[in-house]
Amino acid sequence: MSRVRAEVERYDALARKLEDARAIDELLSEDQDAELAAELPKSLKSLKHDVERLELATLLGGEYDKNDAVASLHAGAGGTES
Repeated sequence: MSRVRAEVERYDALARKLEDARAIDELLSEDQDAELAAELPKSLKSLKHDVERLELATLLGGEYDKNDAVASLHAGAGGTES
C-alpha cells in the first residue's frame, strides 16, 4: 500500500510542477518579467529530469527487473574469434 501511495505522490508532484510551469508561461504572456523569464527554463529542466526518472522507473518496474543480469560485450565483427 505504501508503494502505491508513493507512486501517486510522485505523479501528483509532477502534475504540480507542470501546472507551475504553465502558470509561469501564462504570466509571461501577459507581462515580461525578467525574474519569471529566468525561472521558466529552470522549471522546465527540472520537470524534464523528473519525467525522465519516472520513465526509467516505469521501464524497469517489471516483475523480474529487481533481479541481477549478466551481459557480455565483444568488440568487432568477429566476436571472440577475431
